[in-house]
Amino acid sequence: MTSRIKPIIFFTLLIIALVGCTGKSKQTKSALKLPVDTVYTEQAAMNIYETQPARALAIIDSAEIVGNLSNFRAQLLRAKVFSHSTGETHQDSAMLIGQALLNHDSVEASPMLQREVLELLVNTARMQHNDEQWLHWAIALADLSRQQGNETEALRTDAEIGIVLTHLGRLYEGMEKLDHAISQLDGKNRFNEFNASIIVMKRKINVLSEQGRYAEIIPLAEHIIERLFEYKNLPSQFADGSYREPKTEKAREDYIDFYHAQAMGFLAYAYAMTDDVAKARQYTNMFEHTAYGQSFDGRKMIAPTWCQLGEYDKMFAVYNEMEQYLKGDTINDYYATMLRGHAIAADARGQLTESRNYWRRYAHLIKCLNDTLLASGAQIYAATYHAQEQQQAIQEQEEETMRFRLMAWAGGIIALLTIGVAIFFSQQRRILHKKNRVLVQQISEALELREKYEALQNQQEPVENTEQTAANGSTDLDNMSLEDLSLYLRNAIKREQLFLNPQFGRQAAIDHFHVSKERIGSAFAQGSSYSSISDFIRDCRLDYACHLLVSQPNLSVKAVAAESGFSYASTFAIDFKNKYSVTPTEYRNLKNQN
Repeated sequence: MTSRIKPIIFFTLLIIALVGCTGKSKQTKSALKLPVDTVYTEQAAMNIYETQPARALAIIDSAEIVGNLSNFRAQLLRAKVFSHSTGETHQDSAMLIGQALLNHDSVEASPMLQREVLELLVNTARMQHNDEQWLHWAIALADLSRQQGNETEALRTDAEIGIVLTHLGRLYEGMEKLDHAISQLDGKNRFNEFNASIIVMKRKINVLSEQGRYAEIIPLAEHIIERLFEYKNLPSQFADGSYREPKTEKAREDYIDFYHAQAMGFLAYAYAMTDDVAKARQYTNMFEHTAYGQSFDGRKMIAPTWCQLGEYDKMFAVYNEMEQYLKGDTINDYYATMLRGHAIAADARGQLTESRNYWRRYAHLIKCLNDTLLASGAQIYAATYHAQEQQQAIQEQEEETMRFRLMAWAGGIIALLTIGVAIFFSQQRRILHKKNRVLVQQISEALELREKYEALQNQQEPVENTEQTAANGSTDLDNMSLEDLSLYLRNAIKREQLFLNPQFGRQAAIDHFHVSKERIGSAFAQGSSYSSISDFIRDCRLDYACHLLVSQPNLSVKAVAAESGFSYASTFAIDFKNKYSVTPTEYRNLKNQN
């Protein structure tokens, strides 16, 4: 079979090559050649991708057509555009593209490209508020930095990991990560480390703000100002030639003014939130007189402080200015930001009816933007090709007669090959379908066996612990062996269905059972077949999801994920596929067939 197919494939390729050579005149080839000196460049797309994503996509498409971008580079840039969209679908697309690019041959061979793709995945997960994916890719980026011997970049990313840990309820670990990064970077008089320390301190300030620990922001923001003052007075001592270092005196001044303005903005907000109105107004006034404070981003930053100080008119002025600038163009991200700001300001002033109206308009606009982003890109892409198609039409008419016979001959061979390929893939699909049916049956049997095994374990729990529980009304968890403690915790978590709460994790278990983190960690790592309590909770959720997929056929996969304790349907789908080698939908369909 194989020996017969190979000559056919070779002959078909030869025919197609002949068609391409004989069917195109020199005049046609020159007509199809596009100029490379155009406005369609990576820089042009990246200059506008945050504010005009649809236009940026069109530029990327055109740049790829004229040869200014490789397919790989174009895909990476598209993912960057999608990652900054407010739409979940587009962000999912960015994540899928990034994961695919990570396995690309050129990426695997280039640490620099690996860093660029990992940074894309980190940024996308951050935009999605998918803390688990954010943590996963941030750890990968930090590991890559350390493999490259770049400890400073690793510490930058460690600070980001610290932020995610606080979002996951692991506040102590997160703050410890941030403080460690600051201690390693602060006080160094090389620009790369100095710059990293400023960024890390800003990230800690954001965490402190989220935690409502405003008083702790003040000394940190003041320290940023002190360090900037040192750099301003002795720039030569900080020079290290790193690519982040400002190359001119003007660039250095802009750098210092930017971060100095942000530090004053932090101080203004912290003092406002701690009711020190005088200092809040002092720093607000200083902030407003900086170049950054007068920019749109700066006014957005200081807006919460204005609200806290009761200066609502300034908030409205920002958005009124933006509305005049847009001149009736209301289908864009700027207008969405304006609507959201109006809603917040109206709510702060007690104008509840207006606030609800603004929130409703904001939600509708976001949906419209999500629906039209890809469509807009496709329309511009189609228009780019339209002129070329018209130019080619006349020449193609002249070539059609000469090409017809060869194309018909090649088409017949291709049709035969297509049928053969279709038959092959049809057989492969049947084989895969059969294997998946067997796999689903094995999964079901494994779940049943696990339930029976756990029931048997429950019957064999230590008698003395049971008696002590009955006598005292509580279980002495501190004196249990690791195996008994693990069994007790697993039974309790399953019996009370604690895992169905998306917020239930290691810290929640520690609080619920009043067991130290070391004890609970050892109980699962050493006293069970699970490496951690998180793995056990994930398995409980996946097992529960298996039952829901079969017992409630009308429940959507997204609803099954939520009912089973998963915060994100995408995380559920990935975990389900990793564990069972089939998707939730495939499992449901195949189980119903069984």
